[in-house]
Amino acid sequence: MIKYEFDKNREEQFVRFLLNNMETYALTDEERQELKYHLEIVKAAFSRFVKNSKTGEFGEMILFFILELYEDAMQIVNKMAIKTSGKIHYHGADSVHFGLNGEVQILYLGESKTSEKDFVTALTDAIKSITTFYAEEKDKFEVELISGNLSKGMPSEIKEAIKKYLDPEQSDKSHCCQTHAVFLGFEESYLLEMEKLYSGGELIKKVTDKYKERIVDYITAIEQKVSKSDVSDKRFYFFILPFKDLGKSRSQFSSEINHVN
Repeated sequence: MIKYEFDKNREEQFVRFLLNNMETYALTDEERQELKYHLEIVKAAFSRFVKNSKTGEFGEMILFFILELYEDAMQIVNKMAIKTSGKIHYHGADSVHFGLNGEVQILYLGESKTSEKDFVTALTDAIKSITTFYAEEKDKFEVELISGNLSKGMPSEIKEAIKKYLDPEQSDKSHCCQTHAVFLGFEESYLLEMEKLYSGGELIKKVTDKYKERIVDYITAIEQKVSKSDVSDKRFYFFILPFKDLGKSRSQFSSEINHVN
């Protein structure tokens, strides 16, 4: 969950964190090194985003930081850098990361969905998108894309591990797995309601207890939705984040991007 102050959660600061670290997500290491001044870096990063977007770039950026910071999974293809301009969206997996879990090599294909309605809407949209991903054979395209666009700044040992992972002639792939990392952001009305009734430690306890209750519903919905889908044989990591006011957070994010552009 997003952290709390005494009487409210820190959604505005959460969005500010994303904006302050925009260049890490939107630019390659080489691009950041080539630009001399901070303002140049900021403008270059913000220009990659779609103006007045009400779609997925807000959630995609959150997923990027979740994978980088919590799963220690390195972004191996910068999709924002592949885009030809900030007027378009990239079609395909929302992100591509690579990580290690012991000796197991994991290729993460990111999928991000946000909904101002409810959790089930975001979940349904995510499963539908991943189903389409395979129906249109975009998984084959992603492998070709990864092979030709590996980030130059990544450690050589990681780059070699990825190349071996993608090698179709490699006979033993028992240590390799492909996983869909799914971020679901959605509004939960109880977050705002409880801020009107409680504060301090009591607010945090009430919200935490309610969230623990809701997690059971989230897990049940995920299991049912995946098991009944055409992608029930795939691997998934789900990351879920409730918002008090998702619309306001997205507007704050979009407003800053439009201002800089």
